[in-house]
Amino acid sequence: AVHATRENVTHNQCENIITTLHSEEESDYGKCDLLVANILTNPLIELVSLFEKLVRPNGSLVLSGILIEQSDMIVSCYTQYFSNLEISNQDEWCRVCGTRKY
Repeated sequence: AVHATRENVTHNQCENIITTLHSEEESDYGKCDLLVANILTNPLIELVSLFEKLVRPNGSLVLSGILIEQSDMIVSCYTQYFSNLEISNQDEWCRVCGTRKY
């Protein structure tokens, strides 16, 4: 998924505004305005402290790849660092969006 995302960024000439990274990459990318992650619930829970560090205050978070019955776990986990958490769903999958607290 990271490889495909990087190819799309290059194809669309967005290297100046979009940075893709794998959670296992050791690098200091600084803070971002928007973080998008489309992975399953357990990895999203494991990555909350990394995402909290990557998103600047008042920045946006979009998480997907979450089954509806697991959305409460995500909200519970992310509410410490993110506010205005909203859940929307399509079929059995949902998306959680929020704003990084100050």
